[in-house]
Amino acid sequence: MEQKAKIDRFVEAIMKESEKKRELIEQETQQYINDEISKCEAQLKRESYTFMQKRSSAIREDIGREIAEKQLEGRKSLFRRRTEITEDVFSKAALRLTAFTQTPEYKDFLVRSAKKLSELFKNDVVLYARPADVKLAQAVAGSVFSDYEIKEDDSISIGGFKASDKNKKIIADDTLDIRLESQRGWFAENSGLNVD
Repeated sequence: MEQKAKIDRFVEAIMKESEKKRELIEQETQQYINDEISKCEAQLKRESYTFMQKRSSAIREDIGREIAEKQLEGRKSLFRRRTEITEDVFSKAALRLTAFTQTPEYKDFLVRSAKKLSELFKNDVVLYARPADVKLAQAVAGSVFSDYEIKEDDSISIGGFKASDKNKKIIADDTLDIRLESQRGWFAENSGLNVD
């Protein structure tokens, strides 16, 4: 019987030792699993963060590009509209100036223009006028110049004079056409149609 008790104690000691080793193995296994899970979580966090950074950067770039395109589109639209308004204003001004050439005051304008041109051209002047103004130009030039020639100029659409010496070394343009055209810069600066 004593033999049986010894065997039972020996088996019990082996069982306790086995239980301790099993618990130790379970603890080590659980620790290993926890470490691996922590590593995976850390790696996933890094990958997620990197992915989110790349994605948010791509989204910011897309939005920035889209905003830039919309701004460019808006500016182009504003430029087109400003050009339309400017052309409309200058077309209407040209019509009013053309109507002015049908008034008695137009002859006074031509006289003043001829006098201004006479300061540059004393003699041998060639005056250019639109075809509709040739007769009026003859009358005006005769009152200002002693030696002149009148030539038709189809490039003058509104009215007024161009002048040159006989050799065309000096040319002056005092037409209503050029006066109107010269106002474009002033209009652009002062019209309030700036696109900034």
